[in-house]
Amino acid sequence: MITGTPHFSPWVEDPDEPDYWTEHNWKEFRFRVAKSHGRQVNDARVWREDLHPRDEEGKWTSGAGVLSKGGSTGKLPDKVVEAFTKLGQQQRGDPEIVMSAVQYAYGGGVLNYMVEHGGDLTHRMTEMAKWGDAGFDNVKTKVGRLIYRLDSAYGFEREMAENIVSTSKARGVSVEAFRERLNRTLDVYAAEHRKLPVYNEMQWHARETAVAIGEQDWRQARKHLAALDKNLSSEETWKAAAFEYEVDESGAPKQWTPKSDVALIEHIKMAQKTEEGILMPSGHAERINAIAKATAIEHGVDPATVNTDLGTKYYNMEGAPTGGSKYAAQGTCNLNNYEVMIYPQNIFLDGVFGSKEQYIRGIVIHELGHVKLETVRDALRTEHMATKDFPGLPTPLKERFAKHENAKALSARRKGDGITAYSRQYWTEFEKEMTNRKAAGNIQWPVMYLTAQHETIAEMMRIKDKTGELRGTTAWKSYYNDVMLTWDELQAKKKAVAA
Repeated sequence: MITGTPHFSPWVEDPDEPDYWTEHNWKEFRFRVAKSHGRQVNDARVWREDLHPRDEEGKWTSGAGVLSKGGSTGKLPDKVVEAFTKLGQQQRGDPEIVMSAVQYAYGGGVLNYMVEHGGDLTHRMTEMAKWGDAGFDNVKTKVGRLIYRLDSAYGFEREMAENIVSTSKARGVSVEAFRERLNRTLDVYAAEHRKLPVYNEMQWHARETAVAIGEQDWRQARKHLAALDKNLSSEETWKAAAFEYEVDESGAPKQWTPKSDVALIEHIKMAQKTEEGILMPSGHAERINAIAKATAIEHGVDPATVNTDLGTKYYNMEGAPTGGSKYAAQGTCNLNNYEVMIYPQNIFLDGVFGSKEQYIRGIVIHELGHVKLETVRDALRTEHMATKDFPGLPTPLKERFAKHENAKALSARRKGDGITAYSRQYWTEFEKEMTNRKAAGNIQWPVMYLTAQHETIAEMMRIKDKTGELRGTTAWKSYYNDVMLTWDELQAKKKAVAA
């Protein structure tokens, strides 16, 4: 039974070695990119050597330089230079590799420029920090062209959709399958960029531009690009903004957080720790409770069944309490009584309280997705039991969902979850259980199938609310649409009875 739905992002540890970008590892990186494209390492389309020249000593001067270990620059303190330079190098690691994977998945078109140059902004503004260069010319050109493409008179999203149709046709795959793979790769692209540490507002806007591109949130991408563009009026203005920093007691730069959260950060620093965790700032829980209830009403769910709990709750992948050994839940749904509980204590972004309304809505809508799916499943069970007692009764729900419950449809949904990394995690667990069962001679599907199905529908509903796009394969979209149609019909009947 599902009782919790934690939200988390996939994590890949960053290299610990300070000299990660040695010439040897740079060659290894190029080999990995080339291999992902099915090309030879020396293929100029993978990486052009002349874009990253060496200095007189033969060392890499950009994109693959060894991390500075000291020496005055006359521009920035040594530890600030180290942090900025490492940021630029980190962007050239997994985020860059995933960028190549996105381009390969997409094939060609307007998105390729966005993922390559939108992701490259943090690198360009930090790679030459040792020499007091904030990459003004490169960044200004890239930001201008990114804005130009997003604001294209033809329509960026329209052209991107047309690219998808034409490339999927050329590759001989369905548009749905093509989108599934692309969405999956873009999710990882956003996750990899989100891991990059940033030390001032311009670096934050550069990073968040890439995250927004990966999430296909073009409105947010425009917002962050506009903030960058505002500071690119002159090289002096840009350098002052791009090289801002604040150091801690050791002289290392502090990671930057949006100014709207500064007061909350200070509150948390001074708050006493309790058994329930960090003391929340005043109004945080009340704000979340108000958003949760308003979202419930919007989706036709009784707001009295959606509440907040000021404690903390932890779950493992199967949804069973683990005392905090795995994931902190931000919301749970009790499928026995359809009650949703939201946990403000666990809702914060970038380590601080004060999450954006859309993020909070997403948590609530995910849980409401569980409510809707289980309500429909209960109606199906009720209809089935009624026909046992009264044979000959009409079975409209059975007829509607028959196409979703046969072996072929179940297998299609089992193979086709491309919604988010979160929901795919449940299918991974399901496959592990299936493997173990087969080894033991048990061919019955585990309960995890129902859990994974729940999580997929809940994520489809959350993403649709955020982007307006219903993600998923044809099999998942068909199932989702019938679930929501049935939910609406059940709610209409409920209102009619009450009237």
